[in-house]
Amino acid sequence: MYSRRNEPFRYEFNEFLKGRFEIINIDGQEIESHTGPVDVIDLSYNGAKLVTNLNLMNENRDIVIMLHFKISKEDFSIPGSIVYKEAKASGEFLYGVHLNTSKEIKNRLTQELKDYAWKQVKEKE
Repeated sequence: MYSRRNEPFRYEFNEFLKGRFEIINIDGQEIESHTGPVDVIDLSYNGAKLVTNLNLMNENRDIVIMLHFKISKEDFSIPGSIVYKEAKASGEFLYGVHLNTSKEIKNRLTQELKDYAWKQVKEKE
């Protein structure tokens, strides 16, 4: 499977970013689901690595989620397709998600991540 983990813009959080997700589509069928907790491990314009204690994915299912999180000051809600799942020894599940981001979202992400990174540097000084 092709991995975008080495794309030029990928921010890895020292402390996972708390968020929520909901399933919005399974195999082309729109659905409504409850939200569940998720930790964002890393984030790029086009993808995210997430961890949760919920098992979301059966083999051969196309699942689209809406990922909700706040980086610094701004809230984001971005749809994305689950592209891989890995079961962890801890009982949690690691997911790779391909995000569907517009140019506007990319610009907002860039600014928020710059602010977040700058605050992290200042806190260490």
